[in-house]
Amino acid sequence: FFTRFYSSFLVRRSLLEQALTYRYRSDSLNGSTDWSIQMWIHGLSGNVSETNEIFESYILQNENVESELIGSSLVYINEYALSIPYLVNYQFPRAKSHLALAYYYTGSINETELILYQLKSNSQKTTVGSPEFFIGLYYSGIHEIDSAFIWLEKAYENRSPELSWLKAYPQFESIKDDPRYWDLYERCGHKAYDDYNASKTK
Repeated sequence: FFTRFYSSFLVRRSLLEQALTYRYRSDSLNGSTDWSIQMWIHGLSGNVSETNEIFESYILQNENVESELIGSSLVYINEYALSIPYLVNYQFPRAKSHLALAYYYTGSINETELILYQLKSNSQKTTVGSPEFFIGLYYSGIHEIDSAFIWLEKAYENRSPELSWLKAYPQFESIKDDPRYWDLYERCGHKAYDDYNASKTK
């Protein structure tokens, strides 16, 4: 549990090389490899060939492997059709938003709209799992920029803990040229953390 938590912390800070180094070292010490989380970090890092290699060499060889991280990893490298079977059975907002992206980019618009309806309905009932944040991620992923910011601001108003992932998810690349992203980035404390790290290297 701790190794996954610390890997997740490093990824949230966009310290992806450190996260991979830590995973390799931890897996070596434990004598076993968590392929799904290695694949996930590679996917977030944009390492397409490494992500595909893990998927083909290890995941596909084990029929019993089920992990939302596998599906999410495939979404990050635009392998949308492959991701769907690994996401379809999960109900929490991150998996649902990634599945909506997969359906959108494979042309399954009815399924996409159903998931969005579910996420938006859930956002009116609960903040658990931060549905607002992941609706914003979805809209950012399909380049509907204004809609993305509407929902990210809702996530900010609800103090979504998922905003710590604002640096990490590749779907947010589409909004990084917008000053609203950097305003939100600063309000969430990411700039302060960047400044702190920069001060340590001087």
